[in-house]
Amino acid sequence: MMEVEISTTNELGSGANDVFQDTIREGGGGGEEQEAEEDEEVEDRPVLAVFYTGGKLGAATYEAGSAIFRILSDVEDLSPAFNVTKTLLAQTNPCAVVVSNRMNEDFGKVLRQALGKAEEGEKGEGGEEQETTTTRDSALLDVDLRELPAKEFGYRSGKNRVLSLQLQRGRTGQEEEDEEEERAERFVYINSLVDFHCESSIRAAGGLLGFLEKHPLGGPDLDAPPGQGGCLVLSLQNLFVESLVSVDPTTFTALHVFNSSLQPAASRSGSWNKTREGLSLFSLLNRCRSAEGAKYLRNLCRCPVSDVSVIRDRQDAVGFFAAPSRRELGATLYSLLARVRNVPVLLKRIASTQAAVRDWKYFKRSVASLLAIYELCRQHAVAAGVEIVSKVNAVAVDDVYTVADFMEKVASPTSAR
Repeated sequence: MMEVEISTTNELGSGANDVFQDTIREGGGGGEEQEAEEDEEVEDRPVLAVFYTGGKLGAATYEAGSAIFRILSDVEDLSPAFNVTKTLLAQTNPCAVVVSNRMNEDFGKVLRQALGKAEEGEKGEGGEEQETTTTRDSALLDVDLRELPAKEFGYRSGKNRVLSLQLQRGRTGQEEEDEEEERAERFVYINSLVDFHCESSIRAAGGLLGFLEKHPLGGPDLDAPPGQGGCLVLSLQNLFVESLVSVDPTTFTALHVFNSSLQPAASRSGSWNKTREGLSLFSLLNRCRSAEGAKYLRNLCRCPVSDVSVIRDRQDAVGFFAAPSRRELGATLYSLLARVRNVPVLLKRIASTQAAVRDWKYFKRSVASLLAIYELCRQHAVAAGVEIVSKVNAVAVDDVYTVADFMEKVASPTSAR
């Protein structure tokens, strides 16, 4: 094992080498880092906006932690089952759902049932909506349902809001002189990602952007032009609905896949007051060292795939790393993953000039750890048949090496002196 570690670290950059050796000596991160990761996990639950018309479902999500805006192109969703809507809710696990107050009646009924909300006209004491237990996952019971006026979901206003997204950050003074050229390039770039012929998706995206203008999650965009508020958006991406197995709520409950519960407290704020996971299949499987890993595992349990090839690839990956001959490799990767933070969250803080000293430290350590993981996977070429290792080997890391060298020169104690 020691020979493997030495030969691996000799090929790494200085920053990755230091982190690799520190990880072996320390055996992972501390309690302070784990608590910060938990905060990032809570912050990264997206806000989801959905719009249904003419048998077509459109949707958009925004993650406040990473400042990523995603748009789902129109997909057919048959009434009255609306299976695509249910799958989308399970896949995204939103903290809030934004809809129009004039949405389709059957669509609204299914949506409220999926979120465990009372239907229209069913009110409890004090005029509050009653909650039900019709969801497949108790995590959806704390989702906030926001109904906005129908005018917020207009197609023309939605298109203008999407085209007005300020995606390019950090322009120099010379670039600011070519504002018209920059606007034209942004127009072409957005059109290459978004299909403006998808009416439902544009309406959903416009409604979500309108909601974010009034409720800027994660802080407002300070670089936005005057009169254009809203949240910081660093990346515009496409949203896809995966091919999943339809599982009814009774099956999820009977199998004890999840057992989440909200902790009673006088205040709703603070990481100590979030949802806790009890004894369940997820808690038995969860050995993740990072918040991103735990979130991805929860998504795998909540959304079982129907593609046999995907299932076999996952089994091959588990068998590869669980083999006795690769136990030390798995332990080393396990330690390195513990030092990888939520990089999109850190990049958002850096781009919005809100990064603290520890954020820069976490970013430098994450970049070096990612490079160490890449070098380890590259050395095990015999594992090319395992999909996850092949994906890591295929990643272009030249820019990551450049960032690591820059961070080493700028943030290292030696250069500071």
